[in-house]
Order: sequence, then C-alpha cells, then structure tokens
Amino acid sequence: CIPGDEVTVCGVVKFVATEGEGGRGRGKAMFLLYVEANSVSKAAARKQANGDSGGEGPSFTQRELAAVVEIARNSSPFRLLCNSLCPSIYGNELIKAAMVLSLFGGNARYASEKSK
Repeated sequence: CIPGDEVTVCGVVKFVATEGEGGRGRGKAMFLLYVEANSVSKAAARKQANGDSGGEGPSFTQRELAAVVEIARNSSPFRLLCNSLCPSIYGNELIKAAMVLSLFGGNARYASEKSK
C-alpha cells in the first residue's frame, strides 16, 4: 500500500480514558478512540479478486430482488422490521422498535456548540 490507496480495515474500535481540561478547574473525562486493526487489505486488489470492475454496483440474484419487491409492497414495513429483529424474543415491541429506529436512525443534533 502507498499513501492515497483505498483500504479496508477490519478490527475493533477501543477507547482510552484521559483527563481533559474542564471548565472552572474541574477535570472532565475524555475518551480517545482508536482502532486495533486485525487486517488491512487494499480495496483495488480485493475488487480484482472478486471480479469487480469497480464502476458497477452490487449484483443481486432474482430471488433477492423479489424479496425486496415483496418487502416494498408490504403495508407496514416498519412492523416487519420490528418483528424481524430478534424473532426468538417474544414481546418487548417498544424496545424492538427503538432498536430498529436507532439502527436506521438519522443524524446527531446538538443544541449548541458546547454540547458536542
């Protein structure tokens, strides 16, 4: 790899607690994130090994496309997603709905610059 190459990194995101400069003389807990990489592979080499030309999107089978169309025709796709999440756990529909919304959720919003 050389600088500028597109790579794929597989690993674990970890953090280290540090003492930061807080307001009014009090210490403020801060965390530094880092990635402990297990493997790094060059994306171009992986695409060539898979036979991808790079400009095309993912390819789907007819069965996968039919499943997507069936989900799109469903009258309540949100309920389908909630019921599909952890199907072995009965009940807790509100918790499952919250988890689905957090998985597919939007952007973080901050009231002010101080609360980032």
